[in-house]
Amino acid sequence: MPPEFLGLVPLGYPRFNEPNIALGTETFGVEGNMTRRFGHRILLAFATAWLANCGRSAEGGNECRTDEDCPARHVCLALEYGSYCVREVDGEPGAGGQGGDGSDLYPVSTTVELQLLADAELIAYLERHDRRIASIVIRHANTDGEREVLFPLAQDETFPLGPLEIRLPLKSRQEERRLEVAARGYRRDGSLAPLGEGEIVVKLFAHQRLTAVATLSLVRDFDWDLDGDPDLTDCAPADPEVHHGAYDVCDGVRQACGSSFCFLPLGEDETVADLYCRAEDRKCVVAIERPGVNTIRLYETAFPFSWRDLYNRDANAFAVVSGSEDPRYVRVGDKAIYLVEVQNDQLRDARTSSKYFRGSVAAMQNGPMTTVVAPLRDDFGVAVWERSQDYPPPSPFDFSLFPRCDAEGSECTYVLLDELLGDPSWRVGHLSIDRSEPFGILDILFTIEGDPRIGSLQVKWDGTRVASLLEPPPGAAVNRFFAPLRNAGYLFLSYFDQSSSPRATVLRRTGSFASDVFVRDVPLPPGACPSAIDPFRSAYSLWMADDCTGSLWELPLDPEGLPSLQEPVQHRLDRCAEPFVLSSLPLSEYSLAVTFVGCRGENHILVFGRL
Repeated sequence: MPPEFLGLVPLGYPRFNEPNIALGTETFGVEGNMTRRFGHRILLAFATAWLANCGRSAEGGNECRTDEDCPARHVCLALEYGSYCVREVDGEPGAGGQGGDGSDLYPVSTTVELQLLADAELIAYLERHDRRIASIVIRHANTDGEREVLFPLAQDETFPLGPLEIRLPLKSRQEERRLEVAARGYRRDGSLAPLGEGEIVVKLFAHQRLTAVATLSLVRDFDWDLDGDPDLTDCAPADPEVHHGAYDVCDGVRQACGSSFCFLPLGEDETVADLYCRAEDRKCVVAIERPGVNTIRLYETAFPFSWRDLYNRDANAFAVVSGSEDPRYVRVGDKAIYLVEVQNDQLRDARTSSKYFRGSVAAMQNGPMTTVVAPLRDDFGVAVWERSQDYPPPSPFDFSLFPRCDAEGSECTYVLLDELLGDPSWRVGHLSIDRSEPFGILDILFTIEGDPRIGSLQVKWDGTRVASLLEPPPGAAVNRFFAPLRNAGYLFLSYFDQSSSPRATVLRRTGSFASDVFVRDVPLPPGACPSAIDPFRSAYSLWMADDCTGSLWELPLDPEGLPSLQEPVQHRLDRCAEPFVLSSLPLSEYSLAVTFVGCRGENHILVFGRL
């Protein structure tokens, strides 16, 4: 038997570790200093991989000097490492094959001297990230199965590498063999993984030495910091906290590669109920639901990012009082209306009411007049507050001039719509208000829960009320919401048709409800379900939340400010499958555009754009 199989090492040969037969893996290491070879930069290791069993005669031993020392049908063959008895096949020693029961295969082998190179991409990667090679693995297969030979390096190296010598067993005098080569490098935790891989097909001849060159290419999923993001795509390949899909807190430090959004964490039991942002002071006010009592929170979007709670109160709907230089927000609770005065972090409380309100509110300011409309919870109707027109105008935050709404017959106006439209089972959904010409007529548009029609209520200065219903678009079954567009004369209406498919249309906002109130259908992206819009982030596109695909869409606008037929732009959201409310701050001289997104069921606010 060759000395390697007897555990002996002939003089002048390096000592190798014993093969792991169970795994089909041999590990070869060189004792002492690495031997350098003329004409090459470094010699990795010498290795001899015997995968065939050497046949032994009954007398024992395979070493020989002449044919007489060998059993029948064997001859004495001189090999590089000595002379051994090998079995003849068809009278030709070394021709391959097997005899008897296959247990006496003879050791025919060849040696491959392999030089390892790297392609340009792998070289550039290694230099850019200062990566080194720690070991080489060669896999090959014959009729005995797949084998793996491991060559550890005495020290980490880079390319070119070689020559690496591997002795391969053969079953015939010549064979074609595919060698798969992997160069492994260390990762952050000290484990090894392939950095470069390649393969080469070699033609082998028994007892002959072959020189070959294999070029390795970059393994594209190598991940040094083990954060799940390969080095090629990781914007911080040495930092496991920074990668694609990271939970990026809005603290000014980017953690998510390639992301345009970050998150404002809320408490474990807190979710967004409503939100609104004002361009005048670049602040956003958010209504946060939590067990016990809701919170109104102010977010300062200027760096460094900060927030503070303004008030805790039972509040369930949110609106902005437009047309004022100072930020004013209206919040309606179960039985009260509140004013958020952001400048001084105060809330002013209106009179309590004998009616309960639903989760919707609309507000507007027209000169000295401020109007707030809220739907009633237990009746089909609305409550209307209008501050009186005293001259000179009072402080905009003085709620004492709003009419009391705490008893029947008070100055606060209750409008029971069932008396005008005839169905007390209906309830008001979304609201929009506008002051029409001639002056003194208040237009209130509303959706009806469970009914596809749009309602119109006109309240005149003399108390006259006129209500009507507009027939829905063809095939409409359920309205989702409507909201004003940047062009104040139009509304965006979202609804489901009778086949439960999402649809949207543009509604004419001002004037009487004539047959031309529906202006045009809005082309929606495939699979998109409009759940909210924001027209104020950009003058060129309408931003739309989509709770079917978990996305924000930019819908291009035409010169009138209405959605056009141009291709929309999609922004997929992470950890926000159901965006249901959004509000934006547009681009300014000092700040980027940013959009706050409320995500249903999530205890954070998604902020699209870097603050």
